[in-house]
Amino acid sequence: RDLAFRILRRYSTDYSADIVDRSHQAERLIYEERWDELTAFAIRLRISEHTRKSIVAYGFFLEGMAEIHRNRPSGAQKAFRNLSRYSLVESRVGLFIASNLLEWGFPEEARDVLINVKELYREKRVFWELLLETANQIGSARDILLASENIYRLRPNDIDAKNHFVALLLSQRIRLEEVISLTFQVMNQDDGSAPGKINHARALLLHEQVYEATSLLDGLNEKSLPKPLKQGYYLARL
Repeated sequence: RDLAFRILRRYSTDYSADIVDRSHQAERLIYEERWDELTAFAIRLRISEHTRKSIVAYGFFLEGMAEIHRNRPSGAQKAFRNLSRYSLVESRVGLFIASNLLEWGFPEEARDVLINVKELYREKRVFWELLLETANQIGSARDILLASENIYRLRPNDIDAKNHFVALLLSQRIRLEEVISLTFQVMNQDDGSAPGKINHARALLLHEQVYEATSLLDGLNEKSLPKPLKQGYYLARL
């Protein structure tokens, strides 16, 4: 909460005593759980001629917060949808807002906020991890792939990130030349582990290299494979 209001004070375009006093007022309202008064504050904040568009968005965020604590999810959703109409790039509060929306059960609205600030945070792994979590909740295959690819891009030597990205490419049967190269890298980087061999075998099968794929799978002990790996193993054996 302290962070929220430091941001609020920093990015108001008018640093007058009135604006600062009102930000302190809002902080007190949250701590004291005076939600009706917080809503009134948020509305005044939005209509102030001294307020940037990003702070207008933040006003909708505060209003939605108040609605949640008054057990009015439809009112909160309306406020959060209005929030996404305003740019948050200049204020750098996008991740803060999106993470809260996700925690409160509004993944679609969180996704809208994240897309709004994507260019600002594209070199930050935490952004892509939050987008991945959001995409998993709403079932967006496109965003899952986008987030996974960028997590791998930022940490190319991270085996887990690479394996996750490769698994998505395999499941969607896309970018096959890249898949076979990546699975080969993973298999060698991970000392010929079972996941690496299974994924590379699946990639080889997509290239109709049946003998090479079968040779890899024959070197695995099916009974010793953990349950999550067996599904990939059986898919490769089909």
